[in-house]
Amino acid sequence: MSGLVETPQEFIPLSSFTPGRSLRLQSITVDAVQAERLREMGLCEGRCVSVLSNGERLIVGCGGCRIGLHRDLAHCIFGCEVEENQHSHRYTPGSLLRSILKKVNRKAPG
Repeated sequence: MSGLVETPQEFIPLSSFTPGRSLRLQSITVDAVQAERLREMGLCEGRCVSVLSNGERLIVGCGGCRIGLHRDLAHCIFGCEVEENQHSHRYTPGSLLRSILKKVNRKAPG
């Protein structure tokens, strides 16, 4: 199949991670059009995501959003598990807003 990328054996398919696990995406092995669409949604190499649900539809948390993927597609996305303290940019919409407000309030004059 031309256009597909080989994936090293140490990377694990997204479809194999259980809910509650965090991973760093390492490789997306779909055609260029599908890969571009996934990247537009925020699923790109180097991004940390959390598995929220893993059934026929897999749901991941990514950048404060939830993204649902069909199991067949999730099987073509590979990553490696990360510890919670390595999970950078893990914001929920509320925590991101609180973080911004803290910065604004620190800069505001007395």
